Amino acid sequence: MAEVNVMQQLSNSGTDTRSDDRYKAIGLDFNPFPLMPTPSKVKFVSGKDRKEKVRAILEQVERVKNGNSITMGIIGDYGLGKSHLLKHIEYKLSRDPETNPDENIVSYIHRPYDPREKCDLCYLCSSIIDYLNLSRKEDFLTSLAQRAFSKVAIKIIEKKQWNKLTKIRLKDKISYFSKKRTERYQKTVLPYLKNDFGSIYDMEEEIDFYKLKKAVIDEITEQFETKNSDRSDYIDTFFFEKITEMFFEDESDEAWNGIKEQFSRSNNEARKFIKTVINTAKYVDYRIFAILLDEIDQIPENELKMLLGELTIFIEESGEKAPPPNLLFVLSYTPKPELLSPFYERRLSSRIGLERISKEDTKEMIVDYLNEARGPCRSLTPFDEESIVSIWEKSRGGQIGDILKSCFWTIEEMADKRLRAIDALAEISKNMESDSGLVHLPPPKAITIPIKPSQLDRKRVLSLYDSKKRNAERSKLLEDAVRTLCKTQKNYSFDSFTITGVADKKRRLETKGGKKKSREVDIYLTRQKDKGPEEIIDIEIKAYDRYDRNNRNSVKLNELEGSFELLERKLIDKLIIFTVTDLNSEVQNKMREFENRVAGCQIDEDQLAQLIYSTDNNFFGRELKQEEAKQVALDIGLIEYL
Repeated sequence: MAEVNVMQQLSNSGTDTRSDDRYKAIGLDFNPFPLMPTPSKVKFVSGKDRKEKVRAILEQVERVKNGNSITMGIIGDYGLGKSHLLKHIEYKLSRDPETNPDENIVSYIHRPYDPREKCDLCYLCSSIIDYLNLSRKEDFLTSLAQRAFSKVAIKIIEKKQWNKLTKIRLKDKISYFSKKRTERYQKTVLPYLKNDFGSIYDMEEEIDFYKLKKAVIDEITEQFETKNSDRSDYIDTFFFEKITEMFFEDESDEAWNGIKEQFSRSNNEARKFIKTVINTAKYVDYRIFAILLDEIDQIPENELKMLLGELTIFIEESGEKAPPPNLLFVLSYTPKPELLSPFYERRLSSRIGLERISKEDTKEMIVDYLNEARGPCRSLTPFDEESIVSIWEKSRGGQIGDILKSCFWTIEEMADKRLRAIDALAEISKNMESDSGLVHLPPPKAITIPIKPSQLDRKRVLSLYDSKKRNAERSKLLEDAVRTLCKTQKNYSFDSFTITGVADKKRRLETKGGKKKSREVDIYLTRQKDKGPEEIIDIEIKAYDRYDRNNRNSVKLNELEGSFELLERKLIDKLIIFTVTDLNSEVQNKMREFENRVAGCQIDEDQLAQLIYSTDNNFFGRELKQEEAKQVALDIGLIEYL
């Protein structure tokens, strides 16, 4: 089949070959091989050599967890899989449940260069924060501030140093802190904070956040070096105070603008900022802060030398200028003469060299890719041993990029030939029917994308969910999935309504005269029925341990106090409680007071796996289409409540 015809078909289908029914005839749901060199199947690496390289990198990761800063280089020619290997490490550290991803912060930057900007440490700082905001689906610095506030609040409560935390005046201290009140802090507030650092926002009646901010700054000033910026444990007081200001929603934008303006003044200020961020992350119990820079050889030579010079402070191996102890710094590049001088090469803790892969590793890689489109097995079909050897030989002896591209076009040609054969058979059948009255063979059915996970993917998804240690972390995972599902259906016309808007993150609604100044909404969604006014929907996410057998994790009324208040005050039109567990009797009784304005959507394990699988590109491979999102919403029962 000519490449130009395939390219035209790919263009007509938006370069997505999954929805094409051609592949079913050769035993595949879609073409799993990438046409472009951009890594797509980052969950696995194939072959003995690449698995050995991953093992070596993960050994260095363990050293970082033990307090050693590590700088690594991944080196190899074009098309040998440097980007894939680096993206796989990013996946292992940030999303693979086997590696405790919630303990790590990972920033992956591909080609850290923009011809419109100067490629220096200031630019790198901005790129790191932008990536973290996008990949974590939250404002990263605000999240750091929340964790710091919660950690210090926990310490204060455990030490019973109430005056550093509460809004109570001194003369009211004795009556306020009765035995009952003290027990409330110890038994209610403390467990909430330990389980969900974000719950601190719901304690504005008990906690004076500005007092707590001062306590946080005092704690950091006491524990970290704040004067000598060369020290590995340095935190800059200006930057840290601005980070604490990002805790307050009405100050967040101004604080970020102040931070960016300051670190953009010079590379020295940028260095202070990145050290502050890394050490703050360590303080709030992140064990690894990984910075992965891919294809640095694409940076112009003069700017690369300048950038590496500024990064030297992070890659010194010892002495006062040692980097923060939780830093993993990985550079990937294609070797060029004088790309990295011996001065910088000596400062790499280790170097991972990539070579062309063997015939056996090629076969294993092809099988792994095929399994993505058919389910796990060791068969080479639709390839055979001879065709794989031919592909390997044509790839300049094991050049991964060439192998994958050859496999892509081979699958396209096989599928096209098989489809032409089926069309010819259908035409013969049609002629036979007209001649002899024989029953006409039906044309092949259109194959739609499998939006339900295979058993292997189901296991992976549920393992990811179970790896989240706290209810808040599980809820965050589920919240991102539901938000993605709803945003995909924005402006899609259902039978009786249209979703007109979905907020990108949690939203706080003011409750003037209420019990608290504001209440937080997990997913803020607007819909419109026919041509009526827009209505506000609050989807509250409650995700608990799947293995709790004692009903301790049923959804309780006090967890939904804010949402019911918003309903009562008519600040929202409907509340949907989206959960993986039961609603206790108090919640069910409260729901009856609002009739059809509140609903509970409880999903089982299969629905949970389908929701996360279909909305996560790392599992599904691409973004959902609107029709597919509608089907998922129907499958999990969400549509009927919207």
